[in-house]
Amino acid sequence: MKSTKLFSLIVSSFRSWYKNWPWILFSVFFDVLFIISTGIVITLVQFKLFESLEAVMRMAGEATGGIANFYNQTGQVTSGIAGLTSDSLFQYHVNTIFQYLGLMVLGVFICWIIFQGLSWYAAHRMSSKKRLPFIIYWKNFALQSFPFYLISVFLIFLSIRLIFSINTSIAPIVSEGFINFFFIILMIVNWYFGFLSFTLTSRSSWYNFKKSFAYSTKRFTKIIPSIAFILVLFLVIDLFLRLFKGDPVILGIVGTFTFMPTLVFSRILLFKTTKEYWEGKTESKKAKKKHSKAKN
Repeated sequence: MKSTKLFSLIVSSFRSWYKNWPWILFSVFFDVLFIISTGIVITLVQFKLFESLEAVMRMAGEATGGIANFYNQTGQVTSGIAGLTSDSLFQYHVNTIFQYLGLMVLGVFICWIIFQGLSWYAAHRMSSKKRLPFIIYWKNFALQSFPFYLISVFLIFLSIRLIFSINTSIAPIVSEGFINFFFIILMIVNWYFGFLSFTLTSRSSWYNFKKSFAYSTKRFTKIIPSIAFILVLFLVIDLFLRLFKGDPVILGIVGTFTFMPTLVFSRILLFKTTKEYWEGKTESKKAKKKHSKAKN
C-alpha cells in the first residue's frame, strides 16, 4: 500500500515537473545564480578575512613563542596572551575578523532568501493549483529560513571550535572524525525540519514553523519513502557523473543539466508529500468539523 502511494506521488510529481518546463528553467536559473552569488560573497570576504586572520596568528605566535610553548612554557604563553588582549592592533584585527564573518553570514543568507526563495516558489507553483501569492510565500520562506540558518551557523562555528580544541589538545576525548560525523547528523536533522517547513503553505509563517515539527515527527514514516527515493535519485546521478570526472568542463555541463532539474523535481515531490499526508488531512478534518457543526 505504501509503495503504491509513493508511486502515485512520484508519477504526479513527474507530471507536474515536465508539464511546467518553463518553470524548471526558471528554478534552475535561480539555483545557479544562488551558487554563483554565494561563491562571490565568500570569495570577496575571504580576502580581507584571511588578511586579518594571518595578522592575528602572527601576533599570537610572536607573543607566546609558538604552539610548541603551549605545553612547555605555560607562563610565557599566559603572559603573552594577557599582553595581546590590551594590544590595540590585535584587537582591531580580531574585531575585523568578527565583522567580516558576520558580513559573510549575512551575505549568504540574503542570497539564500532571494534566489532559493524564488526556486522554492517555482516548485510550489508547479506542485499545486491552490497557490499562495508570490509575496506571501517569499515572506514566509525568509522568516522560516531564519531560525534554521542561525542553527546552521552555530553548528559550523561550534564544530570549528571543537576541532581546533582537539588539534591543540595532548589527549583529545573524541576524534575529529566523530565531530564531523555528529555535525553532519545535526545539520541533516536541522534542515529536515527546515525543508519540510517550506512545503507548508499557510499564509502564516509562524503557523508553518510550528506545524513543521508536528508534521515532520508525526508523519515521519510517511515522509521517509519520498526522501529515500530522492536520495536514490541523486545517488544514481552521482554514479552517472563519475563517468565524466576526467573532463571538468563536460562534468560541469552534464551535472547542471542532470542535477539541477532533479533538484526541482525533488522539491515538487516534497510539496506533493506534504499535501497528501498533512495539508490534505488537515483540510479533511476541518471539513468534517464544519459538517458536524452544521448538523448540530
